[in-house]
Amino acid sequence: MFKLSQDHRLVAYTVDLTGEEVFTLFVKDLATGKVISHQKIEGVIGVEWASKGYSLVYTTPDALRRPSRVFYRNFTCGTDDVLVFEEKDPQRFVDVTRTKDWSYILINVNSKTSSEVFLIQSKNPTGAIQRVEERQDNVQYFVEHHEGYLYILTNRSGPKEKEITVTDSYRLVRCDVRGLSFNNWQEIIPFQRESWVEDMDIFEKHLVTYHRESGIPCIKVLDLPFSLEKIGGKLLSSFWTVPLPNSTCIVTPGANSDFNSTVLRIEVSSPTLPDATLDIDLSLKRSRFLQQLQICGSDVSYVQRSGANKHEETFVKNRLQTAASADESHPSEIICRKDYGGGTEVQDTWPLDMSSRYSCNHFEVTSQDYARIPLTVVHSKSLRMDGLNPALLMGYGAYGEVLELGFSADRMSLLDRGWVLAFAHVRGGGELGKGWHDSGKLLQKKNSFHDLLACGDFLVEHKFVHPKKIAGWGESAGGLLVAAAANIRPDFFRAIVLKVPFVDVCNTMLDPSLHLTVHEYDEWGNPSEVNTFQYIRSYSPYDNINGGVCYPAMLVTAAFNDTRVGYWEAAKYIARLREAHLYDTNKPLLFKTRLQTGHFGEGGRYQHLKETAYDFSFLIEMMFE
Repeated sequence: MFKLSQDHRLVAYTVDLTGEEVFTLFVKDLATGKVISHQKIEGVIGVEWASKGYSLVYTTPDALRRPSRVFYRNFTCGTDDVLVFEEKDPQRFVDVTRTKDWSYILINVNSKTSSEVFLIQSKNPTGAIQRVEERQDNVQYFVEHHEGYLYILTNRSGPKEKEITVTDSYRLVRCDVRGLSFNNWQEIIPFQRESWVEDMDIFEKHLVTYHRESGIPCIKVLDLPFSLEKIGGKLLSSFWTVPLPNSTCIVTPGANSDFNSTVLRIEVSSPTLPDATLDIDLSLKRSRFLQQLQICGSDVSYVQRSGANKHEETFVKNRLQTAASADESHPSEIICRKDYGGGTEVQDTWPLDMSSRYSCNHFEVTSQDYARIPLTVVHSKSLRMDGLNPALLMGYGAYGEVLELGFSADRMSLLDRGWVLAFAHVRGGGELGKGWHDSGKLLQKKNSFHDLLACGDFLVEHKFVHPKKIAGWGESAGGLLVAAAANIRPDFFRAIVLKVPFVDVCNTMLDPSLHLTVHEYDEWGNPSEVNTFQYIRSYSPYDNINGGVCYPAMLVTAAFNDTRVGYWEAAKYIARLREAHLYDTNKPLLFKTRLQTGHFGEGGRYQHLKETAYDFSFLIEMMFE
């Protein structure tokens, strides 16, 4: 991480050299280009600058590596660092950020299911601390500041009294800083099941909200200032929608750190849309396409142009062009007319996608309890759907995280070899809002496993794949998903790749000395409770390996410095699997440990390519053995 001081003179950055997520803080003077050696701080997790003078706040961990304390350091005097805040609840992590206008430093105290925010005047970090709203079970909220008001994204609902009620999505409210109380919250965006708010950003003259509508990302903007009293219930109609490329599945906000700017920078991507950077001029309501990931060897690209009432298909010869290789005043020759709402139509340049080469389709699959599970399927357009193709089925389904659907040049290697790539958006993820997450965690975790198997059956039934040519891929908690599905139906997969998999759930959650265990109770449950123990024990992959059964070929990886999933989990799992399963020479069980890395794999610019090549080589070898 790195953070710039308000005057852009100093940059604070953290470095982890081992992958253990133990960071050292450095401060560099950008005017001289030198690192200020005496300002080095060991064991820092988060950092944020104060607005006045050379001073900052930072967080440090406790013995279990839980960020729990906030310190203040002033560079201009030789006094010791001052303890500003300490959180003793072992289920809660502490983080420091700031409001975009530099008015306040925010101390965010979060568990997996609830949050609490404290305000400190950025000009006086050692001054009084002001709490926004007292923590309550299952209540989450996140704040920004604009001209004396806090804008609060929250799942709290209910009447303005002591009774606390929550919903399975978020609403946006605001509150005068001079009267911080739930009773003073003014609603801007109500709870909406069809279009739920995921995040927000704020500029001097614009409020930006990030939504999902039926799982598809959407950006809406409200011009500031506004009057709730004058607009009343019609405020929603005052938002205008930022148009995005038709195939967009992922929207990633840029840094957008300038509060006074009128330009919003975003990156859009999908399985067929290489990462593209756009600038949205919020005042003029215009989009400018800046640059796009260049894909070598791509000879034909496809662009869909949308007018007010028609769609055109344009095939663009030659390779994808980046802004660097194009004329600066015309980053792309592809023109698109988009409707921003309110009858305003403007002309924009638009990025190219690869829909002429690959097909990306979204389906709904019926799970065993009749829930409708979103499934994204990607394959080469030249591929015949004759039920003979190999497939890679991927999923995650935990922590309310949305399964990554961005463009991956690495996966082109499989697509061009005739593979079908399937992304199962199982319960436990966040694709369909907070309720989707809640229905796949704690005592409903098994829903995720059955959802994944249902998606695989759908691929076979509709002749996307051969029933004996399905491979599974799971990372971390996604490894739990795939490994548990393999225990339920050992003959379902032909091969599996499990990367730093969370497969010994029961033993890990029984050990509070591990630094994430207590914090994770809200996601998996506390097995000291009998019902929870029995439920976790009934699906934990390590504890449910079937004896005398032939399992799929497996490549299981671990990292020696992993502080999130211990390397011993994968080691124990593969050892028990080798002991219990019915051995087949064509289905090896491989175990690979990275001795010098952590949970997130190898560093460096190219090392991940070697790792991916190794994994894909295993899959291809096993699939066509």
